[in-house]
Amino acid sequence: NRSWQKGMSSSIQKGIQYCQEHMPEIDGAMLLVCDQPALSPGVLQNIATAFDPIQHPIVRSRYREGYGPPVCFATSLFADLLKMEGDVGARAVIQKHMEKCIDIDFPEGDWDIDEASDLVPV
Repeated sequence: NRSWQKGMSSSIQKGIQYCQEHMPEIDGAMLLVCDQPALSPGVLQNIATAFDPIQHPIVRSRYREGYGPPVCFATSLFADLLKMEGDVGARAVIQKHMEKCIDIDFPEGDWDIDEASDLVPV
């Protein structure tokens, strides 16, 4: 993302645009972050299994405290993701469509690595 300085939304949009251009047949896209050491293939499989582009167009992770990525979005929500601006994630899109959002347990998801002291799990 050469426009990274515009914030997190620009990175999400870059990925969504790539999917639209190169994989138009997909049903959705999963957004992940790179600093969750407890993320496992099992968590990703649980999200993918729960995902249904009509009934559950958003599947998000439920942590011990709060919610966050990985999150899966149906292509029907790509337009909303492309409208985001600034250093924000997709929280506003999730809130707009909460009635069709389901959660998957990922209690260790709130452990992320931002600095050296974060290397010890909580």
